[in-house]
Amino acid sequence: MRECPVSAAPDKAPVDVPSEASLIARLYQAALEQPPWRGFLDDLRRTLDLHHCSISFFTGSGFDDRGTVTVTSGDHDLDYAELAEEYAQNFRKLDPLRYEDLAEGAVHVHSEADYLALGDDGAEFFRGYMAPHGFDHLAIVKPQTLGGSYGGLMVCVRSREAGAYDTQDMELLRALTPHLSRALQHFSRFKQLELERDLFESTIDNLGVGSLLIEQDGRVLRCNPRAERMLAEAEQLHITDGRLQLSDRTQSAEFRNLIEQLSAPGSANRIRAMRLSSRSGQALRVMLKPIQPAPVYYNTQPLQIMVYLQDTTSAQAAPAQLVAQLFGLTRTEATLAIWLARGHTLQQAAQTMGISEHTARNYSKRIFAKTGTSRQADLVRVMLQSVSLLTAG
Repeated sequence: MRECPVSAAPDKAPVDVPSEASLIARLYQAALEQPPWRGFLDDLRRTLDLHHCSISFFTGSGFDDRGTVTVTSGDHDLDYAELAEEYAQNFRKLDPLRYEDLAEGAVHVHSEADYLALGDDGAEFFRGYMAPHGFDHLAIVKPQTLGGSYGGLMVCVRSREAGAYDTQDMELLRALTPHLSRALQHFSRFKQLELERDLFESTIDNLGVGSLLIEQDGRVLRCNPRAERMLAEAEQLHITDGRLQLSDRTQSAEFRNLIEQLSAPGSANRIRAMRLSSRSGQALRVMLKPIQPAPVYYNTQPLQIMVYLQDTTSAQAAPAQLVAQLFGLTRTEATLAIWLARGHTLQQAAQTMGISEHTARNYSKRIFAKTGTSRQADLVRVMLQSVSLLTAG
Protein backbone atom coordinates (compact mmCIF):
# COMPACT_ATOMS: atom_id res chain seq x y z
CA MET A 1 0.00 0.00 0.00
CA ARG A 2 1.35 3.40 -0.96
CA GLU A 3 0.18 6.90 -0.19
CA CYS A 4 0.37 9.61 -2.84
CA PRO A 5 3.19 8.20 -5.01
CA VAL A 6 4.22 9.77 -8.27
CA SER A 7 4.60 7.61 -11.36
CA ALA A 8 5.55 8.34 -14.93
CA ALA A 9 2.86 7.96 -17.54
CA PRO A 10 2.72 8.08 -21.33
CA ASP A 11 2.11 11.45 -22.93
CA LYS A 12 -1.61 12.19 -23.23
CA ALA A 13 -3.23 13.79 -26.23
CA PRO A 14 -4.62 17.25 -25.48
CA VAL A 15 -8.25 17.03 -24.43
CA ASP A 16 -10.74 19.80 -23.71
CA VAL A 17 -11.25 19.11 -20.02
CA PRO A 18 -12.57 21.13 -17.07
CA SER A 19 -10.13 23.19 -15.04
CA GLU A 20 -9.36 22.50 -11.39
CA ALA A 21 -11.51 25.47 -10.35
CA SER A 22 -14.50 24.28 -12.37
CA LEU A 23 -14.13 20.75 -10.97
CA ILE A 24 -14.17 22.13 -7.42
CA ALA A 25 -17.26 24.22 -8.17
CA ARG A 26 -18.97 21.23 -9.78
CA LEU A 27 -18.12 19.06 -6.75
CA TYR A 28 -20.15 21.30 -4.43
CA GLN A 29 -22.95 21.84 -6.92
CA ALA A 30 -23.29 18.16 -7.81
CA ALA A 31 -23.86 17.15 -4.18
CA LEU A 32 -27.41 18.49 -4.54
CA GLU A 33 -28.10 16.87 -7.91
CA GLN A 34 -29.94 13.60 -8.49
CA PRO A 35 -28.09 11.34 -8.48
CA PRO A 36 -25.52 13.27 -6.43
CA TRP A 37 -22.07 13.91 -7.92
CA ARG A 38 -22.82 12.34 -11.29
CA GLY A 39 -21.94 15.51 -13.20
CA PHE A 40 -18.74 15.99 -11.22
CA LEU A 41 -17.70 12.37 -11.76
CA ASP A 42 -18.34 12.65 -15.50
CA ASP A 43 -16.05 15.71 -15.66
CA LEU A 44 -13.37 14.07 -13.52
CA ARG A 45 -13.42 10.93 -15.66
CA ARG A 46 -12.74 12.98 -18.79
CA THR A 47 -10.06 15.03 -17.06
CA LEU A 48 -8.05 12.05 -15.81
CA ASP A 49 -8.84 9.64 -18.65
CA LEU A 50 -10.42 7.18 -16.22
CA HIS A 51 -12.02 3.84 -16.96
CA HIS A 52 -14.57 4.78 -14.31
CA CYS A 53 -14.83 6.62 -11.01
CA SER A 54 -17.28 6.58 -8.14
CA ILE A 55 -18.18 8.27 -4.87
CA SER A 56 -19.58 6.22 -2.00
CA PHE A 57 -21.27 7.84 0.98
CA PHE A 58 -22.13 5.75 4.02
CA THR A 59 -23.53 6.30 7.48
CA GLY A 60 -22.24 4.82 10.72
CA SER A 61 -19.00 2.90 10.52
CA GLY A 62 -19.74 2.16 6.86
CA PHE A 63 -17.56 0.06 4.54
CA ASP A 64 -20.38 -2.40 3.92
CA ASP A 65 -23.58 -2.36 1.87
CA ARG A 66 -25.82 -0.99 4.62
CA GLY A 67 -26.72 2.67 4.45
CA THR A 68 -24.42 3.20 1.47
CA VAL A 69 -25.05 5.45 -1.52
CA THR A 70 -22.70 4.85 -4.46
CA VAL A 71 -22.76 6.84 -7.70
CA THR A 72 -20.59 5.73 -10.62
CA SER A 73 -19.52 7.32 -13.89
CA GLY A 74 -17.99 4.96 -16.40
CA ASP A 75 -18.20 2.76 -19.45
CA HIS A 76 -21.91 2.39 -20.16
CA ASP A 77 -21.29 -1.06 -21.64
CA LEU A 78 -20.47 -2.35 -18.15
CA ASP A 79 -23.18 -3.30 -15.67
CA TYR A 80 -21.80 -1.78 -12.46
CA ALA A 81 -24.58 -3.25 -10.35
CA GLU A 82 -23.56 -6.69 -11.64
CA LEU A 83 -19.89 -5.92 -10.92
CA ALA A 84 -20.79 -4.88 -7.38
CA GLU A 85 -22.70 -8.14 -6.91
CA GLU A 86 -19.75 -10.12 -8.25
CA TYR A 87 -17.44 -8.32 -5.83
CA ALA A 88 -19.75 -8.89 -2.86
CA GLN A 89 -20.26 -12.58 -3.54
CA ASN A 90 -16.86 -13.72 -4.77
CA PHE A 91 -14.13 -11.18 -4.09
CA ARG A 92 -14.90 -9.09 -1.01
CA LYS A 93 -13.12 -11.58 1.26
CA LEU A 94 -10.09 -11.61 -1.05
CA ASP A 95 -9.78 -7.82 -1.24
CA PRO A 96 -6.58 -7.08 0.73
CA LEU A 97 -7.34 -3.39 1.20
CA ARG A 98 -8.77 -2.37 4.56
CA TYR A 99 -10.58 0.79 3.52
CA GLU A 100 -11.47 1.75 7.09
CA ASP A 101 -7.74 1.85 7.93
CA LEU A 102 -6.74 4.16 5.07
CA ALA A 103 -5.53 7.56 6.23
CA GLU A 104 -8.13 10.30 5.90
CA GLY A 105 -7.45 13.38 3.83
CA ALA A 106 -5.07 11.52 1.53
CA VAL A 107 -4.87 9.86 -1.88
CA HIS A 108 -3.89 6.18 -1.99
CA VAL A 109 -2.80 4.51 -5.24
CA HIS A 110 -2.54 0.81 -6.02
CA SER A 111 -1.51 -1.06 -9.13
CA GLU A 112 -0.68 -4.66 -10.00
CA ALA A 113 2.66 -4.63 -8.16
CA ASP A 114 1.02 -3.41 -4.96
CA TYR A 115 -1.62 -6.16 -5.01
CA LEU A 116 0.93 -8.87 -5.77
CA ALA A 117 3.05 -7.66 -2.85
CA LEU A 118 0.09 -8.24 -0.50
CA GLY A 119 0.25 -12.03 -0.82
CA ASP A 120 -1.86 -14.73 -2.41
CA ASP A 121 -5.19 -13.04 -1.70
CA GLY A 122 -3.96 -9.82 -3.27
CA ALA A 123 -2.72 -11.63 -6.36
CA GLU A 124 -5.92 -13.65 -6.73
CA PHE A 125 -8.06 -10.54 -6.22
CA PHE A 126 -6.19 -8.51 -8.83
CA ARG A 127 -6.02 -11.28 -11.44
CA GLY A 128 -9.55 -12.55 -10.83
CA TYR A 129 -11.45 -9.30 -10.46
CA MET A 130 -9.43 -6.18 -11.21
CA ALA A 131 -7.47 -7.05 -14.36
CA PRO A 132 -10.29 -8.79 -16.30
CA HIS A 133 -12.41 -5.65 -16.05
CA GLY A 134 -9.59 -3.22 -16.91
CA PHE A 135 -9.15 -1.99 -13.33
CA ASP A 136 -5.36 -1.77 -13.52
CA HIS A 137 -4.56 1.48 -11.71
CA LEU A 138 -6.54 2.46 -8.63
CA ALA A 139 -6.54 5.84 -6.86
CA ILE A 140 -8.60 6.06 -3.67
CA VAL A 141 -9.39 9.45 -2.16
CA LYS A 142 -10.45 9.10 1.45
CA PRO A 143 -11.87 12.42 2.66
CA GLN A 144 -11.70 13.57 6.23
CA THR A 145 -14.76 13.00 8.38
CA LEU A 146 -15.49 16.48 9.66
CA GLY A 147 -17.83 15.51 12.49
CA GLY A 148 -20.88 13.30 12.30
CA SER A 149 -21.44 9.60 11.84
CA TYR A 150 -20.68 9.24 8.16
CA GLY A 151 -17.83 8.52 5.79
CA GLY A 152 -16.97 8.35 2.14
CA LEU A 153 -14.57 7.22 -0.56
CA MET A 154 -13.86 8.40 -4.07
CA VAL A 155 -12.41 5.68 -6.26
CA CYS A 156 -10.71 6.42 -9.59
CA VAL A 157 -9.86 3.52 -11.91
CA ARG A 158 -7.61 3.48 -14.97
CA SER A 159 -6.94 0.79 -17.51
CA ARG A 160 -3.47 -0.47 -18.39
CA GLU A 161 -3.65 1.42 -21.69
CA ALA A 162 -4.24 4.76 -19.94
CA GLY A 163 -1.16 4.28 -17.78
CA ALA A 164 -0.34 5.15 -14.19
CA TYR A 165 -1.20 8.42 -12.46
CA ASP A 166 1.44 11.09 -13.06
CA THR A 167 2.48 14.13 -11.01
CA GLN A 168 -0.19 16.39 -12.50
CA ASP A 169 -2.91 13.82 -11.84
CA MET A 170 -1.89 13.40 -8.22
CA GLU A 171 -1.76 17.15 -7.63
CA LEU A 172 -5.31 17.47 -8.91
CA LEU A 173 -6.59 14.66 -6.70
CA ARG A 174 -4.83 16.15 -3.67
CA ALA A 175 -6.35 19.56 -4.44
CA LEU A 176 -9.83 18.03 -4.64
CA THR A 177 -9.51 16.07 -1.38
CA PRO A 178 -10.31 18.84 1.17
CA HIS A 179 -13.22 20.01 -0.96
CA LEU A 180 -14.57 16.47 -1.14
CA SER A 181 -14.35 16.35 2.66
CA ARG A 182 -16.45 19.49 3.01
CA ALA A 183 -18.90 18.44 0.29
CA LEU A 184 -19.49 15.14 2.07
CA GLN A 185 -20.01 16.98 5.35
CA HIS A 186 -22.65 19.20 3.73
CA PHE A 187 -24.25 16.18 2.07
CA SER A 188 -24.37 14.36 5.42
CA ARG A 189 -26.11 17.30 7.06
CA PHE A 190 -28.51 17.59 4.14
CA LYS A 191 -29.42 13.89 4.35
CA GLN A 192 -29.91 14.18 8.12
CA LEU A 193 -32.27 17.13 7.68
CA GLU A 194 -34.06 15.23 4.94
CA LEU A 195 -34.47 12.23 7.26
CA GLU A 196 -35.79 14.43 10.09
CA ARG A 197 -38.21 16.15 7.72
CA ASP A 198 -39.52 12.82 6.44
CA LEU A 199 -39.92 11.58 10.01
CA PHE A 200 -41.91 14.65 11.06
CA GLU A 201 -44.02 14.49 7.92
CA SER A 202 -44.81 10.81 8.45
CA THR A 203 -45.76 11.55 12.07
CA ILE A 204 -48.20 14.26 10.98
CA ASP A 205 -49.49 11.94 8.25
CA ASN A 206 -50.04 9.08 10.71
CA LEU A 207 -51.98 11.37 13.03
CA GLY A 208 -54.51 11.80 10.23
CA VAL A 209 -53.55 15.40 9.49
CA GLY A 210 -52.93 16.65 5.99
CA SER A 211 -50.35 19.41 5.66
CA LEU A 212 -49.55 21.76 2.80
CA LEU A 213 -47.01 24.54 2.57
CA ILE A 214 -48.32 27.33 0.37
CA GLU A 215 -47.34 30.85 -0.62
CA GLN A 216 -49.61 33.86 -0.22
CA ASP A 217 -51.03 33.41 -3.72
CA GLY A 218 -51.93 29.79 -2.97
CA ARG A 219 -49.05 28.18 -4.84
CA VAL A 220 -48.36 24.79 -3.24
CA LEU A 221 -44.72 24.20 -2.29
CA ARG A 222 -45.07 20.93 -0.37
CA CYS A 223 -47.85 18.47 0.33
CA ASN A 224 -47.74 15.39 2.55
CA PRO A 225 -49.29 12.07 1.42
CA ARG A 226 -52.28 12.45 3.76
CA ALA A 227 -53.14 15.83 2.23
CA GLU A 228 -52.81 14.37 -1.27
CA ARG A 229 -55.33 11.65 -0.41
CA MET A 230 -57.69 14.14 1.23
CA LEU A 231 -57.54 16.50 -1.75
CA ALA A 232 -58.27 13.62 -4.11
CA GLU A 233 -61.49 12.88 -2.21
CA ALA A 234 -62.51 16.36 -1.02
CA GLU A 235 -65.26 18.34 -2.72
CA GLN A 236 -64.36 21.62 -1.05
CA LEU A 237 -60.80 22.24 -2.20
CA HIS A 238 -58.37 21.13 -4.87
CA ILE A 239 -55.08 22.01 -6.53
CA THR A 240 -55.37 23.63 -9.96
CA ASP A 241 -52.37 24.92 -11.90
CA GLY A 242 -50.24 24.31 -8.82
CA ARG A 243 -52.40 26.48 -6.54
CA LEU A 244 -54.72 25.55 -3.69
CA GLN A 245 -58.25 26.61 -4.56
CA LEU A 246 -61.65 26.31 -2.87
CA SER A 247 -64.75 25.28 -4.78
CA ASP A 248 -67.27 27.42 -2.89
CA ARG A 249 -67.02 31.17 -3.57
CA THR A 250 -68.01 32.20 -0.06
CA GLN A 251 -65.55 29.81 1.56
CA SER A 252 -62.88 30.85 -0.94
CA ALA A 253 -63.33 34.50 0.02
CA GLU A 254 -63.11 33.60 3.71
CA PHE A 255 -59.93 31.60 3.05
CA ARG A 256 -58.30 34.52 1.20
CA ASN A 257 -59.31 36.86 4.01
CA LEU A 258 -57.57 34.62 6.56
CA ILE A 259 -54.40 34.65 4.47
CA GLU A 260 -54.53 38.45 4.27
CA GLN A 261 -54.84 38.60 8.06
CA LEU A 262 -51.80 36.37 8.45
CA SER A 263 -49.78 38.51 6.03
CA ALA A 264 -50.35 41.67 8.06
CA PRO A 265 -47.47 43.04 10.19
CA GLY A 266 -47.19 41.46 13.62
CA SER A 267 -49.06 38.29 12.63
CA ALA A 268 -46.11 35.90 12.92
CA ASN A 269 -47.58 34.04 15.90
CA ARG A 270 -51.20 34.12 14.78
CA ILE A 271 -53.22 31.06 13.86
CA ARG A 272 -56.44 31.13 11.88
CA ALA A 273 -58.98 28.36 11.34
CA MET A 274 -62.13 27.67 9.39
CA ARG A 275 -64.47 24.80 8.64
CA LEU A 276 -65.21 23.67 5.10
CA SER A 277 -68.51 21.91 4.53
CA SER A 278 -69.97 20.30 1.43
CA ARG A 279 -73.41 19.25 0.20
CA SER A 280 -72.58 15.60 0.79
CA GLY A 281 -71.93 16.26 4.46
CA GLN A 282 -68.15 16.00 4.30
CA ALA A 283 -66.49 18.48 6.65
CA LEU A 284 -62.87 19.56 6.83
CA ARG A 285 -61.20 21.51 9.59
CA VAL A 286 -58.60 23.91 8.23
CA MET A 287 -55.91 25.61 10.29
CA LEU A 288 -53.49 28.18 8.85
CA LYS A 289 -50.21 29.16 10.46
CA PRO A 290 -47.63 31.55 8.96
CA ILE A 291 -44.06 30.30 8.72
CA GLN A 292 -41.50 32.60 10.30
CA PRO A 293 -38.70 33.16 7.74
CA ALA A 294 -35.07 32.98 8.75
CA PRO A 295 -33.60 36.44 9.49
CA VAL A 296 -31.46 36.33 6.36
CA TYR A 297 -34.65 36.21 4.28
CA TYR A 298 -36.47 39.12 5.92
CA ASN A 299 -38.16 41.39 3.37
CA THR A 300 -37.16 39.06 0.54
CA GLN A 301 -38.90 35.73 1.11
CA PRO A 302 -42.59 35.55 0.12
CA LEU A 303 -45.02 34.73 2.91
CA GLN A 304 -45.37 30.99 3.41
CA ILE A 305 -48.26 29.40 5.28
CA MET A 306 -48.75 25.90 6.65
CA VAL A 307 -52.25 24.64 5.98
CA TYR A 308 -53.37 21.74 8.16
CA LEU A 309 -56.39 19.67 7.13
CA GLN A 310 -58.43 17.25 9.21
CA ASP A 311 -61.41 15.30 7.95
CA THR A 312 -64.05 15.34 10.70
CA THR A 313 -66.00 12.50 9.08
CA SER A 314 -63.20 9.91 9.19
CA ALA A 315 -61.57 8.43 12.25
CA GLN A 316 -57.94 7.60 12.68
CA ALA A 317 -57.28 4.43 14.60
CA ALA A 318 -54.13 2.77 15.83
CA PRO A 319 -53.45 -0.93 15.11
CA ALA A 320 -55.28 -3.17 17.60
CA GLN A 321 -52.17 -5.25 18.22
CA LEU A 322 -50.14 -2.21 19.27
CA VAL A 323 -52.95 -0.85 21.48
CA ALA A 324 -53.13 -4.27 23.14
CA GLN A 325 -49.38 -4.22 23.84
CA LEU A 326 -49.37 -0.65 25.15
CA PHE A 327 -52.26 -1.07 27.59
CA GLY A 328 -52.06 -4.77 28.40
CA LEU A 329 -55.34 -5.54 26.66
CA THR A 330 -56.47 -8.63 24.85
CA ARG A 331 -56.95 -8.32 21.09
CA THR A 332 -60.75 -8.13 21.50
CA GLU A 333 -60.47 -5.55 24.27
CA ALA A 334 -58.12 -3.47 22.12
CA THR A 335 -60.54 -3.59 19.18
CA LEU A 336 -63.43 -2.46 21.39
CA ALA A 337 -61.28 0.31 22.88
CA ILE A 338 -60.52 1.61 19.39
CA TRP A 339 -64.21 1.72 18.46
CA LEU A 340 -65.06 3.52 21.68
CA ALA A 341 -62.21 5.99 21.12
CA ARG A 342 -63.67 6.71 17.70
CA GLY A 343 -66.81 7.97 19.41
CA HIS A 344 -69.08 4.95 18.88
CA THR A 345 -71.51 4.00 21.60
CA LEU A 346 -71.12 0.68 23.35
CA GLN A 347 -74.12 -0.66 21.45
CA GLN A 348 -72.74 0.47 18.08
CA ALA A 349 -69.32 -1.03 18.83
CA ALA A 350 -70.90 -4.33 19.89
CA GLN A 351 -72.90 -4.53 16.66
CA THR A 352 -69.84 -3.74 14.55
CA MET A 353 -67.79 -6.41 16.33
CA GLY A 354 -70.57 -9.00 16.22
CA ILE A 355 -70.80 -9.47 19.99
CA SER A 356 -73.62 -8.90 22.45
CA GLU A 357 -73.95 -5.61 24.29
CA HIS A 358 -73.65 -7.52 27.59
CA THR A 359 -70.32 -9.00 26.48
CA ALA A 360 -69.12 -5.61 25.28
CA ARG A 361 -70.03 -4.08 28.64
CA ASN A 362 -67.93 -6.69 30.46
CA TYR A 363 -65.02 -5.99 28.12
CA SER A 364 -65.38 -2.25 28.67
CA LYS A 365 -65.05 -2.68 32.44
CA ARG A 366 -61.74 -4.49 31.92
CA ILE A 367 -60.63 -1.79 29.48
CA PHE A 368 -61.36 1.00 31.96
CA ALA A 369 -59.51 -0.86 34.71
CA LYS A 370 -56.43 -1.54 32.58
CA THR A 371 -56.23 1.98 31.13
CA GLY A 372 -56.90 3.73 34.44
CA THR A 373 -60.09 5.37 33.16
CA SER A 374 -63.69 5.30 34.35
CA ARG A 375 -65.69 6.60 31.40
CA GLN A 376 -65.58 6.76 27.63
CA ALA A 377 -64.48 10.41 27.49
CA ASP A 378 -61.41 9.58 29.58
CA LEU A 379 -60.66 6.60 27.35
CA VAL A 380 -60.82 8.82 24.25
CA ARG A 381 -58.36 11.26 25.85
CA VAL A 382 -55.93 8.47 26.80
CA MET A 383 -56.09 6.93 23.33
CA LEU A 384 -55.59 10.27 21.58
CA GLN A 385 -52.53 10.99 23.72
CA SER A 386 -51.10 7.54 23.05
CA VAL A 387 -47.99 7.10 20.91
CA SER A 388 -49.86 4.30 19.15
CA LEU A 389 -51.43 6.93 16.89
CA LEU A 390 -48.00 7.61 15.42
CA THR A 391 -48.18 4.25 13.63
CA ALA A 392 -51.74 4.55 12.41
CA GLY A 393 -52.10 4.24 8.67
